[in-house]
Amino acid sequence: MRKRISASNKIKKYFILICLGILLFMGFNIYFENGFDIFITLLLILIVSIFSSIYLYFDRMKILEYDQNYLFIKEKNNEKKIKLEQIKKFKKTNIEVNDQSIWRIYYTDKHNTEKSIRMRPRFNSEYFNEFKKSVKLRNENLIIE
Repeated sequence: MRKRISASNKIKKYFILICLGILLFMGFNIYFENGFDIFITLLLILIVSIFSSIYLYFDRMKILEYDQNYLFIKEKNNEKKIKLEQIKKFKKTNIEVNDQSIWRIYYTDKHNTEKSIRMRPRFNSEYFNEFKKSVKLRNENLIIE
């Protein structure tokens, strides 16, 4: 049975889309009421670019799940499967979101190339701690910082 260890960002992604839609609606309302204004145009372009980049960031987020033998990294169109033995290191970064730390997981792929992925553990879930313990059982040389 797979257990999800990364936090979900679907709600944030759709919230950003709704805010973007409301801002665009308000901007077009201002255009139709007051006519063309360069300040409003530049402000709208800035706001749309900021919200679009935030949306794209949340849209690219990966979902991490694990079972007894593998770590699964679900991307938008595909899924990677990594053996727990291939995970080499857990590192807590200096970045926090809502009092939750962002972690970086280092692993080696099939070609023995070291890669890493960032993840934010699910809120109020013990799955991430269980995941670290299962990896520690599989890999004695695991480093947790």
